Amino acid sequence: MIDFETKNVKPMLIGQEGNAFDDDAYIYELKWDGERCIAYLDPSGKTELRNKRNEKMLLKVPELKELWTQAREKCILDGELMILKNGRPDFFEIQRRSLTTNTFKIELASKQFPATVLSE
Repeated sequence: MIDFETKNVKPMLIGQEGNAFDDDAYIYELKWDGERCIAYLDPSGKTELRNKRNEKMLLKVPELKELWTQAREKCILDGELMILKNGRPDFFEIQRRSLTTNTFKIELASKQFPATVLSE
């Protein structure tokens, strides 16, 4: 059983890759290029996002603070934290945001290119 309070769940990371192939019998999935994160959602009013190093990420993506409203009960989501530009994931934009410490710049960026979490 996972303890929701300890917040020490590790996100699933990409495993070994094989040789690329092309076959009409297979359906391919788009790779959402972002940063792996775990979202802890508590419908009592709390969202917490942690990256694969277990660092808190919500200060970097304040536009996701209300993500908890999407949960009916406490839950933990393993997902991809990303920013879309022109409908495509932009890894460098989420990486830049992750490294930014200036709260004013983070607020501006969150309005210009809001982050999202995709969990499947």
